[in-house]
Amino acid sequence: MTLEAFKNEVLPGKNKYFRFAYSITNHRELAEDVVQEVLLKMWDHRIDLVDVKNLEAWCMRMIRNLSIDKLRVKANQNESIEKASGHFHFDPSPLEYTISNEIQNMIGNLISELPAKQQEVVKLRDVMGYSYQEMAEILEMDINTVKVTLFRARKKLREQLIDLNIHGAERA
Repeated sequence: MTLEAFKNEVLPGKNKYFRFAYSITNHRELAEDVVQEVLLKMWDHRIDLVDVKNLEAWCMRMIRNLSIDKLRVKANQNESIEKASGHFHFDPSPLEYTISNEIQNMIGNLISELPAKQQEVVKLRDVMGYSYQEMAEILEMDINTVKVTLFRARKKLREQLIDLNIHGAERA
């Protein structure tokens, strides 16, 4: 792969790669490191990239695997992932912003309670917009397994949201 091809085929996806790494690590600097490391590995092995059918899916799989590895290293260093997550708390602003923020946090919390595979498929499909085929390649899963996993994750999220709505209505 030439420098020009690398610039045209790989580098345009760096923001997408960052968002995916961040969705796994919940830590900005760690996600940036993951993306940088993957892009460097891709450049170092650019000759082998000619054989890759779906370069984006291959890169996303590398991002996923390296992000998970980095999290394991952090966990082994006895550093809490929650502490390192970099969540920021903003002062309250207008009502719409607050409500929107609460809903996003609530859905994010519900997603984080799902099993790991379900979290990944929800993020890849509903947050990042990948097709089932791309998800199957990224996650190294059968496409039917991806569909079933996503169905179960959405069903669980729907049930949790309905349950929260019912309990919220009872309190009001």
